[in-house]
Amino acid sequence: MKPEVLSLLRCPVSESPLSLADADVVAELNQRIEAGTLTNRIGQVIEQSFEAGLVNADRSLLFAVRGEIMVLVADQAIELNG
Repeated sequence: MKPEVLSLLRCPVSESPLSLADADVVAELNQRIEAGTLTNRIGQVIEQSFEAGLVNADRSLLFAVRGEIMVLVADQAIELNG
């Protein structure tokens, strides 16, 4: 992702800047998707893995990036804390 594009993006929940998620975080979440145990903010089980993710400033929410498409929908966010 181009740095100039990333610098323009904001979290739809907190309005904080977004940054790329660490590869190990993405890998762990994809393992949980494979196991059928990962849900989004509204409790829906996530069934499709993703290549990358964007996290908000406090790293509490992750937004999936699939095929270079950023899913910046508040309800589709994955909660990382707790």
